[in-house]
Amino acid sequence: MIDNKVLRFFFCTVIFISLLVGLNISVRRYQFETQKNTVEIAVSLRELRELAVVGGESIESLMTRLDKESSLTTIAIEEVTLHDFIESGKMALIKGSEIINMHRVGRLNRTLLSQVYKQGQVKPEYFYLYVSQRKDFERIKKFLKIEFGSDKVKQIKNYHILQILDTREDLVNIGLGILDSDIKLVTQFGFKPLFRLKNTTRLKAGVITSKIMSFYDPVVGSSVLFEGDSVLGYPTQLGLLKEKFEDKQIRFGAVEFFYQKGIKTLLDDLSYNVFRVHSIDVEELQEMSMGKAVNRYLRAAKERSVDMLFLHPYFNSKNELSIIDYNIVFIDKVVTGLIHNEFDIFSVEQFPKQIYIPITPFEKIVLIFSVCTTFLFCISFFKVLSLFNIFTFYLFSLGSIYTLNQFGYDLFISKCMAFFVAVLFPTLAIITQFPQEQVGEKKFVVRFFKSFVYLVKILGICLIGAILIISFLSDIVFLKGVEQFFGVKLSFLVPLVLIGLFFYLRPHRITSTFFVLRRLYYSPVRTAGLISIFAVISFFFILLIRSGNFLLLPSFYAESHLRELLESVFYVRPRTKEFLIGYPFLILSFMFVDEKISRVWIWFFNILGSISLVSVINSFCHIHTPLFISLYRTVLGLLFGIAMTLIYFFLYRLFRSVFLRKLSLRK
Repeated sequence: MIDNKVLRFFFCTVIFISLLVGLNISVRRYQFETQKNTVEIAVSLRELRELAVVGGESIESLMTRLDKESSLTTIAIEEVTLHDFIESGKMALIKGSEIINMHRVGRLNRTLLSQVYKQGQVKPEYFYLYVSQRKDFERIKKFLKIEFGSDKVKQIKNYHILQILDTREDLVNIGLGILDSDIKLVTQFGFKPLFRLKNTTRLKAGVITSKIMSFYDPVVGSSVLFEGDSVLGYPTQLGLLKEKFEDKQIRFGAVEFFYQKGIKTLLDDLSYNVFRVHSIDVEELQEMSMGKAVNRYLRAAKERSVDMLFLHPYFNSKNELSIIDYNIVFIDKVVTGLIHNEFDIFSVEQFPKQIYIPITPFEKIVLIFSVCTTFLFCISFFKVLSLFNIFTFYLFSLGSIYTLNQFGYDLFISKCMAFFVAVLFPTLAIITQFPQEQVGEKKFVVRFFKSFVYLVKILGICLIGAILIISFLSDIVFLKGVEQFFGVKLSFLVPLVLIGLFFYLRPHRITSTFFVLRRLYYSPVRTAGLISIFAVISFFFILLIRSGNFLLLPSFYAESHLRELLESVFYVRPRTKEFLIGYPFLILSFMFVDEKISRVWIWFFNILGSISLVSVINSFCHIHTPLFISLYRTVLGLLFGIAMTLIYFFLYRLFRSVFLRKLSLRK
C-alpha cells in the first residue's frame, strides 16, 4: 500500500460522516419495519369448493367450520366463467354442428333448440349458449358483448340462447366478473373477499371497467390478485388499469418468485398500492409434507416480510384425519407459527398506516461522495494518486451521476452505488486489516485473541458498507420488493477475485500487476498451483449457482436437515458458507500466517475466508428482509464461525498427534 496519511485521514473523515448519515436512515427504516407485524392468510374459493366436494360436505358447511375452527382472514373470489355455469347446471354449451347432427339422428325432439333449428338459424361453426335463468343470461350476454362486440353476440329471438363464434377452450374460460352471490357467501361468514381477475386477448376499456365494477365497493375498499401468467390489461390497457386502481385506491398483490407479464409496469407506477404475497404451487404442495410447507410459509413471513400467505389446500390427506380436518390443521399450524413469532393475523385494509421517510436528496449526495472516496482509497493500493488524478475522478464521477439523475435514472444510481459498496467494502476490510508483515507472537491464546480483534475490525468495516447499502436502497419500492438489488452473483465474485489478486501479488508487487501476471502466464505450470486454481474456480462455480432463491444444484439430505434444525432452534439459520468455510479460514489464515501457512499461499486462504464477508454484505442486500433478521443472522454466523474454528483446530491437533504417533511406532 502507498502510505498516504492525508488520503487516509480524508477517507476516515468522509466515512465517519457517511456512517452518521447512514445510521440515521437505518434507524428510520427499522422504526418502519417494527410498525408492521401483520400477516394476512388467504385461500381460494374455487379450491374450497373442490375441497368440499372431495370431503363430502357442502361449501356452506366447510365455510362454517373454517370460521369457527381456523384464523383464516381472507377468501379469494375468482371470476365466474362459462365453465362454472356449465358445471353448476345453469347453462348448456353446444356447437352448431352438434345441433345439426343431433337433429339428424332425431335427438332434438321437444327441445327449445329444435325450434331454433327448424327456423334455419343454426350455423355449424358457431356455439350456442342456452342459459336457464334470466339473471345469469343477462350477465353472460352483457360481458360477452363487451368482450366480443355487440354485433358478434346474437340472441336467438326472445329465447335465453346466444350465438357466438369462438373456440370452445377460449369461450369457457373467459372471465365474466365477480358474482354478487360469491361476495355474499364469503362476507356472511366474516371473511374478507380478495378478488382474482383474469386477463383477456380482446382488450377494451369496457372489459376492464366492467370487471372492476363487478366487485368495487367504495366504502369497504378492494384488493386484487391477478390470475394467470399476465395481469389484466396487458399489454395495451395497462395505463387504464393503473388509472382505475389509482382512482379507486385498489390494492393488488405481487406473488414472490412468480413472474406475471405487465406486473412490473404496475409495480413501478403504483408501488404504494402493492402488497407482497407468498404461495406454494398447488401441485408442488401435494408432494410436500405439511411440516415443510408450514416452515416455508413461516420463513416467508419472518425473513422476507410478506404481507399475505396464500394457502392452497391439500387434496389428499397424509394421515388418518379426513381431508377437511387435515387442511384445518394445516391452517392452524401456519397461524400458530405466526403467532409464536409475534405476528398478528389481520386483513389487508387493517394494516396500520405507516409513516416512512426514505433517503433524502442531500443524504444521497453525502453517501455518493463517500462511495467515490472509498473507490479512490482502494485505487491507492494499486496506484499512486496525484491531486490531479483525485480532482479529475471526482469531477467525472459526480458529473456523470448528476447527468443520470437529470435524465430520471435516480433508482439506477441507487442500485449502482449499492453494488459498488458491496464490492468495495469486503475488499477494503481484508486488505487493510490483514497483517502485511510477519507476526512474531507464538502463544496460541494470544494469537487467538488477536485474531478475534481482527475479525471484529473487518466485520465492522463490512457492517459500515451494509449501512450504506441499506441507505441507498431505502426507498419504499425496494422495501416493497418492487425494485431489488442487482448484480448479486457479480457482487459475490468480484471482491473474491480482487482479494485473491491482491494477496497473490503481495503489496510490494501491486504496482507491477501487469508484469507479474504476464510472467505468470509464460512460467511453467506447477501441479500444486494448478490444483489450487482448479479448486478455487470449482468452488466459485458451486457458490454462484447455489446462491439465490432457486438452487441449480440440489442440497444434500444432511445439509437440508441441518438447515431445518438450525432454523427451528435459532429462529433463523445462519448461512452455512459463513460458519463452515468463511470465518474458520479467516481466523486460521490470520493465526498461522508465516508459521504454518506460507505467504505464497495466503491468497488461497483469504479468498475462502472472504466468503463470510461477502455473505454478510449480501444479507443486507436483501432489502425486503427485516434489519433485525439480517443483523441477528450475521451475529449467529460469527459465533458459529468461531466455534467451528475451534473444532477444526482440535480435529487438526488430534489427527496430527495420531499421525505422528503412528510414524514414531514405524520407526
